[in-house]
Amino acid sequence: MKQPILKLDNFLRPLIFSSVLVLTGLAISTTSCSSGPDKESITAEDREINEDKQVRDDDLQLAKTKKIFYMLPSPVEMASMLQKAGATYDKALLTNPENVTKYETTIKKSVNLGVYGADLSYTSIFEQSHEIMHYLASAKSLGDGLGITQAFNSEIIERFDKNIGNKDSILLILSDSYWVANSYLADADRASVSALVIAGGWIEGVWLATQLYKSKPNEDILKRIAEQKYALEHLNDLLNSYGNDRNLDEMKADLSDIKKLYDALDVKVVKSQPTVTEQNGVSTVGGGSREIVVTPEQIKEITSKISSIRNKYIAF
Repeated sequence: MKQPILKLDNFLRPLIFSSVLVLTGLAISTTSCSSGPDKESITAEDREINEDKQVRDDDLQLAKTKKIFYMLPSPVEMASMLQKAGATYDKALLTNPENVTKYETTIKKSVNLGVYGADLSYTSIFEQSHEIMHYLASAKSLGDGLGITQAFNSEIIERFDKNIGNKDSILLILSDSYWVANSYLADADRASVSALVIAGGWIEGVWLATQLYKSKPNEDILKRIAEQKYALEHLNDLLNSYGNDRNLDEMKADLSDIKKLYDALDVKVVKSQPTVTEQNGVSTVGGGSREIVVTPEQIKEITSKISSIRNKYIAF
């Protein structure tokens, strides 16, 4: 039975991720000038075989990380789900856009680019025109600090300005901006920075959900929070797919802490009447789903932990 992993709409993805792993050079020792031609020929052939294998391995890794990423809910989708679940706009929950100049390290800039991306998505979903431009300016500042000037150039800013009031257009422009940002990071062999941006967006999205639920309990919002159990598993896999990377160590540890709380949630199989659907001569038998059970104490623990993690990264 399929787990209720959130299905994503491609055009609603501000943090589009395309990771490209570095092709490491192969340390193949060569023979001296006195070596015979047969030995040199064998060495060259072995080198070509090894390089071909490395390319295939990298292609497999790229496919794996892309698959993981596309299972993650984007900040725009999180904001949209919260709105559909009955959440309302609360400016007080957002990170102060004026704090952007106080983030000095690459890790802080990367995570908070994701945070501001989530806040920008939240303001866009609720059509807060004035706030959209503030958070866009903050995202641009962090993008510039990370060397991603292409993502928030004058043309992008002008497009935002002209389309204020058109939510669908704003979301598309936002998606384009983050596609450029993450593509640049991947091409520049800075995939770990891109991963931190994604993690920051996820953290802010969950934090917003927990705070909205805390102020006004709602079963649909609670369900969205619980479903992040699966999203977190994919996010954890994404960060681990990069192997040993010092830039990711702290984030891995923080996500591990909250993952322990999510792992403790009880998942029950809910039985239902079997269904049979047929398409193109192929029959599919369905029936049953998974339900995540969250106790009041568990939601308090998750709320507290995500707040602690978020506060650490937005601090300066």
